[in-house]
Amino acid sequence: MRVGLGTDGAPSNNRMSMIDEMWLAAIVQKGVRRDPTVLPAATVLRMATADGAAALGMADVAGAIEVGRRADLVLLDPFTPNFATAADPVAALVTALKSENVESVLCDGEWVLRDRRITRVDEAAVLTEAAARAAAVRRRAQLA
Repeated sequence: MRVGLGTDGAPSNNRMSMIDEMWLAAIVQKGVRRDPTVLPAATVLRMATADGAAALGMADVAGAIEVGRRADLVLLDPFTPNFATAADPVAALVTALKSENVESVLCDGEWVLRDRRITRVDEAAVLTEAAARAAAVRRRAQLA
């Protein structure tokens, strides 16, 4: 059976981070099965990339870095305490990577995060509006 990893939105997981999903998939299976070898890092990474694209019916356009596929890339800073000393880069991607390591993100050939700055929206304005709307919901629900 092919298994893909992904995030499904704020109602069930506010983190919406593939980095966290890879870590959680690996760590939970090891604990449940009581076997540190049960889900290797390379398998988890494949679940988050090629197998995830295949599960969405997008195997021909996404999930791998190849000519003719969408240009989706994440550029990482490996020179951080959590990553710099890793002996196995694939294992480090699954078990040690943090959002702080993400420098830039290219989606379908367009930079959406460049040098740690969101490029398509005014992040401060979005966060300000989101906070105001959340406060209004709490007031209406009498949680304020």
